[in-house]
Amino acid sequence: MLLAASSDGDYGQARSWIARGRLEKWYLALVTGELRSPRTIDIALARRRSRVVAARRRDRPLPARTDVRPLDVGRGWSLVEAYSRSGAPHQIRVHLSLIGHPLIGDRVYGGPPARARPGQLLHALRVRLADAADVCAPIPADFIAAYALLRKGSLG
Repeated sequence: MLLAASSDGDYGQARSWIARGRLEKWYLALVTGELRSPRTIDIALARRRSRVVAARRRDRPLPARTDVRPLDVGRGWSLVEAYSRSGAPHQIRVHLSLIGHPLIGDRVYGGPPARARPGQLLHALRVRLADAADVCAPIPADFIAAYALLRKGSLG
């Protein structure tokens, strides 16, 4: 799912919605480790070169909060739902990595390679703009295949 702005003004409006908590996003993620209970990750982020990292005092921090809820847990992996009202780049990927549960397939932030498909196993499931739109995206077949491999005991 891609949310795009057609002009600088539209982009500014979208950033305003995010800042005011009017734009909500839900993701599905397949991560390493066994995440057995819900977590809230409230760690400001910052850009450093080509990566996003936990912010330090000297950085210009990007506020970021992610609520994570386990949906299924296996041996060494978890299927989680991640919810965000903030919009920091790579937020879900970085937050999950910072708590020791990097995305499977996310080599940039410490995850192991995925067998079922290239790239990280993260899917933008739903986007809701308060009182205006609510859009859901179907789960891709390759994400489902990776999940099936994990359930059979193979690292997605």
